[in-house]
Amino acid sequence: MLYVLEQKRKTVRDLIAMPDDGKQYELIAGQIFMVPPPSTYHQDIAGFLFSKIDSIVRTKRLGKVLFAPVNVFADNENVYQPDILFVRQENIGIIEMDGIHGAPDLVIEILSPSNAYFDLKTKKEVYQCIGVREYWIVDPMDHSIECFANSTNGYQTFFLGKEGHATSNVLPEFLVEVPNVFAL
Repeated sequence: MLYVLEQKRKTVRDLIAMPDDGKQYELIAGQIFMVPPPSTYHQDIAGFLFSKIDSIVRTKRLGKVLFAPVNVFADNENVYQPDILFVRQENIGIIEMDGIHGAPDLVIEILSPSNAYFDLKTKKEVYQCIGVREYWIVDPMDHSIECFANSTNGYQTFFLGKEGHATSNVLPEFLVEVPNVFAL
């Protein structure tokens, strides 16, 4: 469960002022939330996906792949830590020492009971608005993956399933057989 720390609207400045206490925080719609550590299953899935995408990106020098915790500064009231993100080489300038200032090309979120609502609703809408080209939702409870492409009509699902191959539009070399993602 995400824990809201205070009801008063917060900004990036408030998030940056949080103590360095080893805990992870996100700023979602003007509220600072403490994010609990992920389960080992969540970590297994994240590690599997990260290693697949990172090996492609590094080998071909296509950009940079990062994993949580790294801040994505969407706006003054939204700073997220997606599980995995990819920034194409031509957009690498958005990567700064304190995080990503702009829209990653691909964001992958792995659902957990504490974050599902935010990942499926709030974050999805903000990622769409700031121009994240592709957004993946990986659901360990349902053993499914849903992939969205950003268009003039907003996010459109281009893959949804528990079987078959999920293939990125942004990074076509990155594809995963869905059952393998959850068979860890």
